[in-house]
Parts: sequence; structure tokens; C-alpha cells
Amino acid sequence: VEVRVLSLVDSTITSSAGAFTSVTGAIRYLRMRRRMQFQLVITIATSGAAAGVGAAMTATLPNAVGASSTSLAHGRINNTGVMVNGNCVAGGTTINSILTATGDTAIVDGYVLVLNGSYETDD
Repeated sequence: VEVRVLSLVDSTITSSAGAFTSVTGAIRYLRMRRRMQFQLVITIATSGAAAGVGAAMTATLPNAVGASSTSLAHGRINNTGVMVNGNCVAGGTTINSILTATGDTAIVDGYVLVLNGSYETDD
């Protein structure tokens, strides 16, 4: 059984509405064979042009999702307790459509989002 723990890997965060002024993303993950379990932390210092009605975020993953695997990421905005979700599509390298559970944007200055999930990789 191959088990690797990487304490922290950068994740690039983008918005469907425009560029962030200041945002950081970090993924902590555990890999067991082809199964990836992760925790993503997004810290929005200044949203800049990224904010907007319905603006969704995308975050890069440490490994591509398997060709026959899909997954959801769930979590919350630490500042408010509001639930957030995202999805990982087969063959993709990102968590897409990161929005609140009601479909609203989670892009607000000072927000910290934490999402957890798992997926299978082909590596």
C-alpha cells in the first residue's frame, strides 16, 4: 500500500468574473494508491474584479481526476458557517463551480473557505 502525506501544496484560485487582487489556496492531501483525500483552504484577502453576482471559483488539484471518476467537494465559509460546494469532473485537474449551497458567490473580502473531498486518480 502506497501512502504519501504532503503537508501543503499550493492551489491556484480563479474566478468566473475576473481577477482576484489577493487570494491564496492550499491543499493538504493524503494519497492511498489511487484514492486522493484532500482539504482545500481558500483565503480571500481582497476580491478585486473576482466578485460579482453568481461568480464561481475554480481551484487546481494536486493530481488529475481519473477518467472514470467524478467527485464533489463540500465545506463551509469559516466567517459565516454558510455551506459551500464544488465539483471535480472526470479527467479534470480542478475543483469547479465553488459556490454557496444556494448557488450564490462565496467571493467576499476576508472570507476563508474550507472544502473537503476525495477522488480517484489514474496515476
